[in-house]
Amino acid sequence: MLTAAPPPGSTVTPPGGTTSPDGINPFSLAYMTSFDEDEASRLRSLPEFAIQQRTWSFPGSPTYTSFSYASVRAEYPLSVGLTGAGKTIAVVDDGFRLSHREFAGKMIRSFGTFSSETHGTKVASIVAGVRDGSGMMGIAPGADLHVSSFVGTTGGLNLQRLADATRDAVEKNAIAQNNSWGIIDAQGTEIPVTELQARVDADPARNVGRALASIVGGSEKAATNYLDSLQAFASRGVVVFAASNDAAATSAGILDGLPTVLPSLAAGWLVAVNAVPTFGADGRVASAARLSAACLQSAPACLVGDGMTLGASAGGDRSYQWSTGTSFVAPQIAGGLAILAEAFPSLPPSDLRKRLLASADNGFYAHSGVTDLGYGVTHGYNSEFGHGFLNLKVALQPIGTVGLPTGATAYDRKTALASAGIGPGAAQGDGIARSLVGRRIAVFDALGADFRVRASALVRSTNEPSGFERRFRSFTAVSGGQRAGFARTALGLTAHTLGPTGNVLSFGSTDLLVPTLGAGFASPGIGALPDRMHGVIPGAVAAAFTRAADLTAPAGYSTTFYAFATPGGEHRATVTGTAFRGETDERLGAGAGVIRTFSFGSADLSVGASVMGENRSALGLESFGALGTSKAASAALDLGAGLRLSDKVAVFASVQGGASVADRDGLLASGTGAPFTAFTAGIRHSAVLSDRDVFTFSVSQPLRAEADRAILSAPSGRTLDGGILWQAIPVNMAPSGRQFDWNAGYEASAATGLFRLAATLSTDAGHVHGAVEVAVMGSWMQRF
Repeated sequence: MLTAAPPPGSTVTPPGGTTSPDGINPFSLAYMTSFDEDEASRLRSLPEFAIQQRTWSFPGSPTYTSFSYASVRAEYPLSVGLTGAGKTIAVVDDGFRLSHREFAGKMIRSFGTFSSETHGTKVASIVAGVRDGSGMMGIAPGADLHVSSFVGTTGGLNLQRLADATRDAVEKNAIAQNNSWGIIDAQGTEIPVTELQARVDADPARNVGRALASIVGGSEKAATNYLDSLQAFASRGVVVFAASNDAAATSAGILDGLPTVLPSLAAGWLVAVNAVPTFGADGRVASAARLSAACLQSAPACLVGDGMTLGASAGGDRSYQWSTGTSFVAPQIAGGLAILAEAFPSLPPSDLRKRLLASADNGFYAHSGVTDLGYGVTHGYNSEFGHGFLNLKVALQPIGTVGLPTGATAYDRKTALASAGIGPGAAQGDGIARSLVGRRIAVFDALGADFRVRASALVRSTNEPSGFERRFRSFTAVSGGQRAGFARTALGLTAHTLGPTGNVLSFGSTDLLVPTLGAGFASPGIGALPDRMHGVIPGAVAAAFTRAADLTAPAGYSTTFYAFATPGGEHRATVTGTAFRGETDERLGAGAGVIRTFSFGSADLSVGASVMGENRSALGLESFGALGTSKAASAALDLGAGLRLSDKVAVFASVQGGASVADRDGLLASGTGAPFTAFTAGIRHSAVLSDRDVFTFSVSQPLRAEADRAILSAPSGRTLDGGILWQAIPVNMAPSGRQFDWNAGYEASAATGLFRLAATLSTDAGHVHGAVEVAVMGSWMQRF
């Protein structure tokens, strides 16, 4: 306020120095859940920033320790390159020394003429003083300025000039208008807004413009024009007014309290009060010593800052002055709005205002009211400190739930990132993740602000067991040397071999159904990974009924019907260091398979066919949340062949080929069908070291998606009115590599048990190019 009584000012010449130019602004490229504290600390120690630290007192008052810029966390936007660049802040004050070095090279639009005054010069420098390594810097050092004076050409307050200057600032697209001044009476006391309200109430026919003119002077037309211009600005930007510096005031001032008489101003209005904070161990404000008027009637739109600042003065182009007051808190708020406008270019100023209120530090006092900011976001305030201390760090981070939109606008309901994603199956490997490399998508917080995350953040690691776990499960379930179709599990606990014919009820892991449903010679050998179509959801609980006839007979066959289910598993994703967790619904499925074998002397041929339906997955791939769910139908043919070279040596091979067709809803749309393949080839040698042992060597390729294209419809941003901007990302689910498992196994039977040993070398493990995995396993099964 111009009526402030600051402590004695001083002109100082701060140390010189230079800083490197700001780098590329990374803010829009990352999901800001945290900041680099080391970089923030470095910025706090820079001379232009650190110079705002001061220990001071009024005569006869306590000693205060201030660090005004750090109190509003101004170092954090600087740490990610935010300077308010490209944004304009209007400053209305007494006058300005625009030749001061703090304005060098800055775009400044002047409206009208004015004198060179220290108050206006300092206010403008706190808003946007340049960052050049010397002197001080503004809260938004990269912002531009629009400057005008409230003083008329003949001196005194000129409401028409104020109206014209405000209209011009609207036309120049100023994001905020800073007003560090008020209107005082003949005794030097700020005129309270209650006087304006009383005059309006006393004469219902009197409009606010006429009442204002009757109090401050000038014509009713000029007063009405000024109020209209403020409403025009508040509808497109944010008007910031400083409260009185009178700590004993019982009413808001006639200007800073205007929204209590003209509610149409409220959505674009903020008020600044002055206090010195004390911080707790958690880094939050623990208490505050208020030095100015309280927020009072302006509490729902009021923010606090530390006004003890060094700023440019009119004494010379290199002169500065220390002083405190609400006048120097208001430009911190206005500069903060420029920072947010740069960070969130698609948010209207009314939303930027909400972010400042919602993020303010209000934990150091009791709340007497709550402001509903919409979309489930509320924030407490009281009449003394309003919404609390300005906190630019929190304002730049997501407020409320962050997620993908499920409605038409950025403000509608969202699916949290924890509950949306794609969980590739083993068949897809890294195909989906590779398709999303270098892609960015937009996510939105509760207040509609858009943040960028890597599209690959949608790819979740599922709860499927690791490659080694799955190999070990297969190793313990499949008896080496036995033909496929004869390994069974009872309740998933033991395995036993049946006779050549019979009916079998099985209950256990879907892993154990694979040999049953593959072709007659599909058994890939000890240690292999049995990823046939029916094993795409490993670990699921399955129930099966098999009717088996003698596969060694010319008309041998095996037919199985089965159903499986797996409970919803936890999915994890990491986005800029923060882990999100979510649950998915259980996956269900059913299928059937038939195998028929033909014998030709020492050679056997098997032909198999199978079908499978999945609910909530497609060939093992899941999509959930806003990405929708999948249903899929898959069909495959199996061919197997075996040739007995001697009584001890046999070779075998099998291949499976098929296709899966998915029906998806949500943002991941179906594309073409998904062909897939798997194969095994090997040699089996019995009686190697004893007459009851078997050595097997095989090479196999687990199930692999050969090609499948889909479209991921993902948000890329938003429009100023909240509409969602969309992008279509092509997704190729074929992985980068082709896994080959090189398997060697040895099995020896004894009267009391079975010894087994196996080793597997996997190249392009998980169908990821260049990945290698080695597994060595052994077991002893005791017979009782």
